[in-house]
Amino acid sequence: MNLIFQDPRFRSSKRSIEFLQYVVEQTLNGSVDQIKERTIGEAVFGRKLSYDTNVDHIVRTAATDLRRRLALYYGAEEHSSQLQISLIPGSYIPRFVLGTASAKPGEASFDEDPIVNGNQDDLSAPIEAGELGPRQLPDVRRIANAQTQGKKRIINIFVLCTLPVILGLTGYWGYISMRSATAQEAFWKPILDARSPVPLILGESKGLPTTPPENQEPYLPVLPISRNGSIPFGDTVTATRVATFMGGHGKDILVRREDSSSLSDLNQGPIILVGAFTNDWNLLLTRQLRFTFAIDAVKQLIYIKDAKNPSARGWCWSTSKPLDHKRGPGSPILTDYALISRTWNAETGHVILSVGGLYTYGTEAAGVFLTDPNTMRGLGNPSDLKDIHKSVQIVLKTTVTDETPGAPQVVAFIQE
Repeated sequence: MNLIFQDPRFRSSKRSIEFLQYVVEQTLNGSVDQIKERTIGEAVFGRKLSYDTNVDHIVRTAATDLRRRLALYYGAEEHSSQLQISLIPGSYIPRFVLGTASAKPGEASFDEDPIVNGNQDDLSAPIEAGELGPRQLPDVRRIANAQTQGKKRIINIFVLCTLPVILGLTGYWGYISMRSATAQEAFWKPILDARSPVPLILGESKGLPTTPPENQEPYLPVLPISRNGSIPFGDTVTATRVATFMGGHGKDILVRREDSSSLSDLNQGPIILVGAFTNDWNLLLTRQLRFTFAIDAVKQLIYIKDAKNPSARGWCWSTSKPLDHKRGPGSPILTDYALISRTWNAETGHVILSVGGLYTYGTEAAGVFLTDPNTMRGLGNPSDLKDIHKSVQIVLKTTVTDETPGAPQVVAFIQE
Protein backbone atom coordinates (compact mmCIF):
# COMPACT_ATOMS: atom_id res chain seq x y z
CA MET A 1 0.00 0.00 0.00
CA ASN A 2 3.02 2.29 0.09
CA LEU A 3 2.44 3.14 -3.59
CA ILE A 4 -1.04 4.36 -2.72
CA PHE A 5 0.08 6.35 0.30
CA GLN A 6 2.86 8.07 -1.67
CA ASP A 7 0.44 9.19 -4.37
CA PRO A 8 -0.46 12.92 -4.34
CA ARG A 9 -4.13 11.98 -3.91
CA PHE A 10 -3.35 10.45 -0.49
CA ARG A 11 -0.28 12.31 0.75
CA SER A 12 -2.40 15.30 1.74
CA SER A 13 -4.85 13.22 3.80
CA LYS A 14 -3.46 11.48 6.87
CA ARG A 15 -7.02 10.57 7.79
CA SER A 16 -7.58 8.54 4.60
CA ILE A 17 -4.23 6.80 4.98
CA GLU A 18 -4.96 5.72 8.56
CA PHE A 19 -8.52 4.68 7.66
CA LEU A 20 -7.38 2.49 4.73
CA GLN A 21 -4.45 1.02 6.65
CA TYR A 22 -6.69 0.05 9.58
CA VAL A 23 -9.42 -1.70 7.56
CA VAL A 24 -6.90 -3.56 5.36
CA GLU A 25 -4.83 -4.77 8.31
CA GLN A 26 -7.94 -5.89 10.21
CA THR A 27 -9.10 -7.84 7.15
CA LEU A 28 -5.74 -9.52 6.60
CA ASN A 29 -5.57 -10.30 10.30
CA GLY A 30 -8.91 -12.10 10.17
CA SER A 31 -10.62 -9.48 12.34
CA VAL A 32 -13.34 -8.37 9.96
CA ASP A 33 -15.73 -8.19 12.92
CA GLN A 34 -13.72 -5.18 14.15
CA ILE A 35 -14.45 -3.18 11.00
CA LYS A 36 -17.48 -1.27 12.22
CA GLU A 37 -18.29 2.40 12.46
CA ARG A 38 -17.85 2.55 16.22
CA THR A 39 -14.59 0.58 16.35
CA ILE A 40 -13.12 2.60 13.48
CA GLY A 41 -14.09 5.79 15.29
CA GLU A 42 -12.24 4.59 18.37
CA ALA A 43 -9.16 3.02 16.73
CA VAL A 44 -8.54 5.55 13.94
CA PHE A 45 -10.06 8.81 15.12
CA GLY A 46 -9.60 8.55 18.89
CA ARG A 47 -13.27 8.62 19.79
CA LYS A 48 -14.53 6.95 22.95
CA LEU A 49 -16.13 3.58 22.32
CA SER A 50 -19.41 4.95 23.66
CA TYR A 51 -19.57 7.95 21.33
CA ASP A 52 -22.84 8.73 19.55
CA THR A 53 -22.48 7.77 15.88
CA ASN A 54 -25.76 9.49 15.06
CA VAL A 55 -24.28 12.84 16.10
CA ASP A 56 -20.63 12.37 15.15
CA HIS A 57 -20.38 11.36 11.47
CA ILE A 58 -16.59 11.38 11.22
CA VAL A 59 -16.33 7.77 10.05
CA ARG A 60 -18.96 8.15 7.32
CA THR A 61 -17.41 11.39 6.13
CA ALA A 62 -13.94 9.83 6.07
CA ALA A 63 -15.29 6.80 4.19
CA THR A 64 -16.76 9.06 1.51
CA ASP A 65 -13.43 10.83 1.14
CA LEU A 66 -11.52 7.52 1.05
CA ARG A 67 -13.78 6.06 -1.65
CA ARG A 68 -13.26 9.20 -3.75
CA ARG A 69 -9.50 9.10 -3.41
CA LEU A 70 -9.37 5.40 -4.30
CA ALA A 71 -11.53 6.04 -7.37
CA LEU A 72 -9.25 8.85 -8.50
CA TYR A 73 -6.13 6.78 -7.83
CA TYR A 74 -7.23 3.70 -9.77
CA GLY A 75 -8.74 5.90 -12.47
CA ALA A 76 -5.24 6.97 -13.44
CA GLU A 77 -3.88 4.94 -16.38
CA GLU A 78 -0.68 3.97 -14.59
CA HIS A 79 -2.66 2.38 -11.73
CA SER A 80 -5.59 0.86 -13.64
CA SER A 81 -4.02 -2.61 -13.90
CA GLN A 82 -2.98 -2.84 -10.24
CA LEU A 83 -4.72 -4.91 -7.59
CA GLN A 84 -7.54 -2.54 -6.66
CA ILE A 85 -8.87 -1.92 -3.16
CA SER A 86 -12.39 -0.66 -2.58
CA LEU A 87 -14.93 -0.67 0.26
CA ILE A 88 -17.78 -3.16 -0.02
CA PRO A 89 -21.12 -1.33 -0.44
CA GLY A 90 -23.01 -1.01 2.83
CA SER A 91 -19.91 -1.55 4.97
CA TYR A 92 -16.36 -0.40 5.57
CA ILE A 93 -14.82 -3.81 4.76
CA PRO A 94 -12.26 -3.66 1.94
CA ARG A 95 -12.26 -6.00 -1.02
CA PHE A 96 -9.44 -6.71 -3.46
CA VAL A 97 -10.13 -6.94 -7.19
CA LEU A 98 -7.75 -7.41 -10.10
CA GLY A 99 -7.67 -4.15 -12.03
CA THR A 100 -8.61 -3.63 -15.65
CA ALA A 101 -6.34 -1.83 -18.06
CA SER A 102 -9.34 -0.92 -20.24
CA ALA A 103 -10.17 2.05 -18.04
CA LYS A 104 -9.13 5.36 -19.50
CA PRO A 105 -7.26 7.98 -17.52
CA GLY A 106 -9.55 9.43 -14.90
CA GLU A 107 -11.78 6.31 -14.89
CA ALA A 108 -12.07 3.56 -12.28
CA SER A 109 -14.54 0.92 -11.19
CA PHE A 110 -15.96 1.80 -7.79
CA ASP A 111 -19.17 1.42 -5.79
CA GLU A 112 -21.63 4.20 -6.42
CA ASP A 113 -23.26 5.90 -3.43
CA PRO A 114 -23.03 3.04 -0.89
CA ILE A 115 -25.39 3.25 2.10
CA VAL A 116 -23.69 2.73 5.44
CA ASN A 117 -25.76 2.44 8.62
CA GLY A 118 -28.70 4.10 6.91
CA ASN A 119 -26.64 7.07 5.65
CA GLN A 120 -25.76 7.60 2.01
CA ASP A 121 -22.22 8.69 1.23
CA ASP A 122 -22.20 11.77 -1.00
CA LEU A 123 -19.53 11.22 -3.63
CA SER A 124 -20.32 14.61 -5.16
CA ALA A 125 -19.29 16.51 -2.04
CA PRO A 126 -16.47 19.03 -2.51
CA ILE A 127 -12.95 17.78 -1.99
CA GLU A 128 -9.85 19.45 -0.71
CA ALA A 129 -8.15 22.19 -2.70
CA GLY A 130 -5.58 21.06 -5.23
CA GLU A 131 -7.38 17.79 -6.10
CA LEU A 132 -9.51 16.81 -9.09
CA GLY A 133 -13.10 18.07 -9.00
CA PRO A 134 -16.34 16.04 -9.03
CA ARG A 135 -16.77 16.27 -12.80
CA GLN A 136 -13.59 14.28 -13.30
CA LEU A 137 -14.88 11.32 -11.25
CA PRO A 138 -15.44 8.04 -13.17
CA ASP A 139 -18.49 7.43 -15.30
CA VAL A 140 -19.65 3.99 -14.11
CA ARG A 141 -21.96 3.39 -17.05
CA ARG A 142 -19.22 4.06 -19.55
CA ILE A 143 -16.89 1.66 -17.74
CA ALA A 144 -19.54 -1.06 -17.73
CA ASN A 145 -19.85 -0.74 -21.54
CA ALA A 146 -16.13 -0.60 -22.25
CA GLN A 147 -14.91 -2.57 -25.26
CA THR A 148 -13.37 -5.99 -24.57
CA GLN A 149 -10.91 -6.09 -27.47
CA GLY A 150 -7.47 -7.39 -26.54
CA LYS A 151 -8.85 -9.07 -23.42
CA LYS A 152 -6.33 -11.89 -23.39
CA ARG A 153 -3.40 -9.49 -23.67
CA ILE A 154 -4.85 -7.34 -20.90
CA ILE A 155 -5.23 -10.34 -18.60
CA ASN A 156 -1.59 -11.26 -19.12
CA ILE A 157 -0.54 -7.70 -18.38
CA PHE A 158 -2.49 -7.28 -15.17
CA VAL A 159 -1.46 -10.75 -13.92
CA LEU A 160 2.20 -9.86 -14.40
CA CYS A 161 1.70 -6.44 -12.84
CA THR A 162 -0.36 -7.52 -9.88
CA LEU A 163 1.37 -10.82 -9.05
CA PRO A 164 4.01 -9.07 -6.88
CA VAL A 165 1.23 -7.23 -5.04
CA ILE A 166 -0.71 -10.46 -4.47
CA LEU A 167 2.41 -12.24 -3.25
CA GLY A 168 3.19 -9.30 -0.99
CA LEU A 169 -0.29 -9.34 0.54
CA THR A 170 -0.08 -13.11 0.96
CA GLY A 171 3.29 -12.78 2.66
CA TYR A 172 1.94 -10.07 4.92
CA TRP A 173 -1.03 -12.23 5.87
CA GLY A 174 1.33 -15.14 6.60
CA TYR A 175 3.50 -12.89 8.74
CA ILE A 176 0.51 -11.65 10.72
CA SER A 177 -0.82 -15.18 11.14
CA MET A 178 2.53 -16.46 12.31
CA ARG A 179 2.93 -13.65 14.81
CA SER A 180 -0.57 -14.08 16.21
CA ALA A 181 -0.05 -17.83 16.54
CA THR A 182 1.89 -17.60 19.80
CA ALA A 183 0.13 -18.27 23.07
CA GLN A 184 2.05 -15.49 24.83
CA GLU A 185 0.87 -12.78 22.45
CA ALA A 186 -2.70 -14.06 22.53
CA PHE A 187 -2.65 -14.04 26.33
CA TRP A 188 -1.24 -10.49 26.55
CA LYS A 189 -3.20 -9.01 23.62
CA PRO A 190 -6.11 -7.44 25.58
CA ILE A 191 -3.62 -5.67 27.85
CA LEU A 192 -1.15 -4.59 25.19
CA ASP A 193 -4.04 -3.26 23.07
CA ALA A 194 -5.08 -0.80 25.79
CA ARG A 195 -5.04 2.80 24.54
CA SER A 196 -3.75 4.27 27.82
CA PRO A 197 -0.92 3.29 30.21
CA VAL A 198 -1.75 0.22 32.28
CA PRO A 199 -1.72 0.49 36.10
CA LEU A 200 0.53 -2.11 37.77
CA ILE A 201 -0.49 -2.36 41.42
CA LEU A 202 1.88 -3.70 44.08
CA GLY A 203 1.19 -4.61 47.70
CA GLU A 204 3.32 -4.17 50.80
CA SER A 205 4.97 -6.84 52.92
CA LYS A 206 2.48 -7.94 55.57
CA GLY A 207 3.93 -11.17 56.84
CA LEU A 208 2.14 -14.51 56.55
CA PRO A 209 -1.66 -14.72 56.88
CA THR A 210 -3.19 -15.07 60.32
CA THR A 211 -6.01 -17.27 61.60
CA PRO A 212 -9.48 -16.11 60.42
CA PRO A 213 -12.07 -15.05 63.03
CA GLU A 214 -14.65 -17.63 64.11
CA ASN A 215 -17.49 -15.97 62.20
CA GLN A 216 -15.57 -15.75 58.92
CA GLU A 217 -15.48 -18.21 56.02
CA PRO A 218 -12.66 -20.56 57.04
CA TYR A 219 -10.68 -20.51 53.80
CA LEU A 220 -10.47 -16.75 53.28
CA PRO A 221 -7.00 -15.39 54.19
CA VAL A 222 -6.72 -12.70 56.83
CA LEU A 223 -3.72 -10.40 56.62
CA PRO A 224 -1.91 -8.64 59.46
CA ILE A 225 -2.83 -4.99 59.86
CA SER A 226 0.76 -3.85 60.44
CA ARG A 227 2.72 -2.85 57.35
CA ASN A 228 6.39 -1.96 57.00
CA GLY A 229 6.12 -0.09 53.69
CA SER A 230 8.44 -2.44 51.77
CA ILE A 231 7.70 -4.44 48.62
CA PRO A 232 8.59 -8.17 48.72
CA PHE A 233 11.60 -9.11 46.60
CA GLY A 234 9.68 -11.54 44.37
CA ASP A 235 6.98 -8.95 43.71
CA THR A 236 9.59 -6.37 42.77
CA VAL A 237 11.39 -8.74 40.38
CA THR A 238 8.13 -9.73 38.70
CA ALA A 239 6.98 -6.11 38.37
CA THR A 240 10.32 -5.26 36.75
CA ARG A 241 10.00 -8.15 34.32
CA VAL A 242 6.46 -7.18 33.36
CA ALA A 243 7.41 -3.51 32.92
CA THR A 244 10.35 -4.46 30.69
CA PHE A 245 8.18 -6.84 28.66
CA MET A 246 5.47 -4.25 28.09
CA GLY A 247 8.00 -1.55 27.30
CA GLY A 248 9.45 -3.83 24.63
CA HIS A 249 5.98 -3.89 23.06
CA GLY A 250 5.67 -0.11 23.18
CA LYS A 251 3.31 -0.10 26.16
CA ASP A 252 3.64 2.16 29.21
CA ILE A 253 2.68 1.21 32.75
CA LEU A 254 1.83 3.19 35.87
CA VAL A 255 3.30 1.62 39.03
CA ARG A 256 1.05 2.14 42.04
CA ARG A 257 0.77 0.89 45.59
CA GLU A 258 -2.41 -0.90 46.57
CA ASP A 259 -3.21 1.62 49.32
CA SER A 260 -3.21 4.44 46.74
CA SER A 261 -5.45 2.58 44.27
CA SER A 262 -9.23 2.44 44.14
CA LEU A 263 -12.03 0.79 42.22
CA SER A 264 -12.09 3.79 39.91
CA ASP A 265 -8.82 2.51 38.44
CA LEU A 266 -10.77 -0.41 36.99
CA ASN A 267 -12.88 1.95 34.92
CA GLN A 268 -9.89 3.32 33.03
CA GLY A 269 -8.74 0.09 31.34
CA PRO A 270 -6.88 -3.16 32.10
CA ILE A 271 -4.92 -3.45 35.34
CA ILE A 272 -2.15 -5.76 36.58
CA LEU A 273 -2.05 -6.93 40.20
CA VAL A 274 1.24 -8.35 41.50
CA GLY A 275 1.41 -10.27 44.77
CA ALA A 276 -0.96 -12.72 46.44
CA PHE A 277 -1.21 -12.35 50.22
CA THR A 278 0.67 -9.05 49.91
CA ASN A 279 -1.98 -7.54 47.66
CA ASP A 280 -5.50 -7.10 49.05
CA TRP A 281 -6.88 -6.24 45.59
CA ASN A 282 -5.72 -9.58 44.26
CA LEU A 283 -7.55 -11.48 47.00
CA LEU A 284 -10.67 -9.35 46.61
CA LEU A 285 -11.07 -9.39 42.83
CA THR A 286 -10.32 -13.10 42.29
CA ARG A 287 -12.36 -14.59 45.12
CA GLN A 288 -15.16 -15.81 42.79
CA LEU A 289 -12.84 -17.78 40.49
CA ARG A 290 -12.27 -21.51 40.54
CA PHE A 291 -8.67 -21.22 41.80
CA THR A 292 -8.12 -18.84 44.73
CA PHE A 293 -5.66 -18.20 47.55
CA ALA A 294 -6.73 -19.68 50.89
CA ILE A 295 -5.51 -20.58 54.39
CA ASP A 296 -5.79 -23.72 56.50
CA ALA A 297 -5.26 -22.49 60.05
CA VAL A 298 -5.39 -25.99 61.54
CA LYS A 299 -2.64 -27.38 59.31
CA GLN A 300 -0.80 -24.05 59.26
CA LEU A 301 -0.87 -23.85 55.48
CA ILE A 302 -1.51 -21.25 52.85
CA TYR A 303 -2.54 -22.86 49.60
CA ILE A 304 -4.22 -22.49 46.23
CA LYS A 305 -7.77 -23.72 46.61
CA ASP A 306 -9.64 -25.57 43.86
CA ALA A 307 -13.38 -24.91 44.21
CA LYS A 308 -14.07 -28.27 42.54
CA ASN A 309 -11.84 -30.10 45.02
CA PRO A 310 -11.91 -27.93 48.16
CA SER A 311 -10.34 -30.53 50.46
CA ALA A 312 -7.13 -30.76 48.41
CA ARG A 313 -4.02 -29.20 49.90
CA GLY A 314 -1.41 -30.23 47.35
CA TRP A 315 -0.51 -26.72 46.22
CA CYS A 316 0.55 -25.33 49.58
CA TRP A 317 3.22 -23.59 51.63
CA SER A 318 3.64 -24.17 55.35
CA THR A 319 3.38 -21.04 57.46
CA SER A 320 5.37 -22.80 60.18
CA LYS A 321 8.51 -22.99 58.02
CA PRO A 322 11.43 -20.87 59.20
CA LEU A 323 11.97 -17.86 56.97
CA ASP A 324 15.75 -18.38 56.95
CA HIS A 325 16.15 -21.54 54.91
CA LYS A 326 19.22 -23.74 55.00
CA ARG A 327 21.35 -23.28 51.91
CA GLY A 328 24.10 -25.19 50.14
CA PRO A 329 24.63 -28.92 49.45
CA GLY A 330 22.24 -31.14 51.34
CA SER A 331 19.74 -28.36 51.98
CA PRO A 332 16.08 -29.41 51.87
CA ILE A 333 14.16 -29.02 48.61
CA LEU A 334 11.56 -26.27 48.72
CA THR A 335 8.52 -26.13 46.46
CA ASP A 336 6.44 -23.02 45.93
CA TYR A 337 3.30 -22.44 43.86
CA ALA A 338 1.88 -19.46 42.00
CA LEU A 339 -1.46 -18.51 40.46
CA ILE A 340 -1.93 -16.39 37.33
CA SER A 341 -5.48 -15.25 36.50
CA ARG A 342 -6.64 -13.19 33.52
CA THR A 343 -10.29 -12.29 34.03
CA TRP A 344 -12.91 -10.11 32.40
CA ASN A 345 -14.70 -7.64 34.65
CA ALA A 346 -18.18 -7.35 33.18
CA GLU A 347 -19.03 -4.25 35.24
CA THR A 348 -16.14 -2.19 33.90
CA GLY A 349 -15.61 -3.93 30.57
CA HIS A 350 -11.87 -4.39 31.15
CA VAL A 351 -9.38 -7.17 31.82
CA ILE A 352 -7.68 -7.85 35.16
CA LEU A 353 -4.37 -9.74 35.25
CA SER A 354 -3.43 -10.98 38.71
CA VAL A 355 -0.11 -12.63 39.50
CA GLY A 356 1.01 -14.04 42.84
CA GLY A 357 2.86 -16.85 44.55
CA LEU A 358 2.22 -18.45 47.91
CA TYR A 359 5.66 -17.21 48.87
CA THR A 360 8.13 -14.89 47.15
CA TYR A 361 9.62 -17.68 45.01
CA GLY A 362 6.30 -18.46 43.39
CA THR A 363 5.69 -14.82 42.46
CA GLU A 364 9.16 -14.61 40.91
CA ALA A 365 8.57 -17.80 38.88
CA ALA A 366 5.24 -16.42 37.66
CA GLY A 367 7.03 -13.35 36.33
CA VAL A 368 9.37 -15.57 34.32
CA PHE A 369 6.44 -17.54 32.94
CA LEU A 370 4.59 -14.42 31.78
CA THR A 371 7.53 -12.75 30.05
CA ASP A 372 9.54 -15.65 28.57
CA PRO A 373 8.02 -16.60 25.17
CA ASN A 374 9.21 -20.20 25.50
CA THR A 375 7.33 -20.96 28.73
CA MET A 376 3.85 -20.49 27.24
CA ARG A 377 4.33 -22.83 24.31
CA GLY A 378 1.81 -25.61 24.42
CA LEU A 379 -0.34 -23.70 26.91
CA GLY A 380 -3.40 -23.74 24.68
CA ASN A 381 -4.87 -22.75 21.35
CA PRO A 382 -3.86 -19.11 20.77
CA SER A 383 -7.21 -18.38 19.14
CA ASP A 384 -8.94 -19.54 22.34
CA LEU A 385 -6.69 -17.35 24.48
CA LYS A 386 -7.80 -14.31 22.46
CA ASP A 387 -11.31 -14.63 23.91
CA ILE A 388 -11.06 -11.95 26.59
CA HIS A 389 -14.45 -12.82 28.07
CA LYS A 390 -13.18 -16.20 29.28
CA SER A 391 -11.31 -16.46 32.58
CA VAL A 392 -7.84 -17.94 32.12
CA GLN A 393 -6.14 -19.42 35.19
CA ILE A 394 -2.72 -21.05 35.40
CA VAL A 395 -1.29 -22.78 38.47
CA LEU A 396 2.52 -22.98 38.47
CA LYS A 397 5.02 -25.00 40.48
CA THR A 398 8.64 -24.08 41.04
CA THR A 399 11.43 -25.96 42.84
CA VAL A 400 13.70 -23.69 44.88
CA THR A 401 17.45 -24.26 45.10
CA ASP A 402 19.67 -21.98 47.18
CA GLU A 403 16.96 -19.32 47.39
CA THR A 404 16.54 -19.32 43.61
CA PRO A 405 13.29 -20.52 42.01
CA GLY A 406 13.62 -22.99 39.17
CA ALA A 407 11.82 -23.03 35.84
CA PRO A 408 8.04 -22.67 36.29
CA GLN A 409 5.98 -25.78 35.54
CA VAL A 410 2.28 -25.69 34.66
CA VAL A 411 0.30 -27.99 36.97
CA ALA A 412 -3.19 -26.70 36.09
CA PHE A 413 -4.66 -24.64 33.25
CA ILE A 414 -8.33 -23.74 32.70
CA GLN A 415 -10.49 -21.46 30.56
CA GLU A 416 -14.02 -20.83 31.77
